Amino acid sequence: MNLNNQKSAVDLPDELDVATEDSNTEDSISPLAGIKPDTDKTFDRIVSNSETPKNQELSNLKQKALEQLVPLVDNLEQSPDQYFRTLMMIIQETGNTTMLDRAYETVLKFDDDKERAQALLTIANEISYLMSK
Repeated sequence: MNLNNQKSAVDLPDELDVATEDSNTEDSISPLAGIKPDTDKTFDRIVSNSETPKNQELSNLKQKALEQLVPLVDNLEQSPDQYFRTLMMIIQETGNTTMLDRAYETVLKFDDDKERAQALLTIANEISYLMSK
């Protein structure tokens, strides 16, 4: 809205003209015109697939593998970047916050400043997420 009744490059129209399926003029055709949103079938399919007995069995196996991996993780021969990713995967999958200190110490070993910055941001975001639960 422009208070001085003058147009500027950042002014937005008071109302947005959204094209409908019945719009036939070239000026009013939206790239989304005619596309109808799918119902919640996709979401329902995802939810129902994740609750199948086979998926539950796989999820249980994954949890067992992660539980066994936690005490052995320091035995892996990985670069600092790979080790950080492994630690973050374990933290995210198990909620094991005791490994955050190891993840942080690992990040400090990164040679590349951009990778270190991204990894520190990942840790901060994970902590925010865990604190919001």
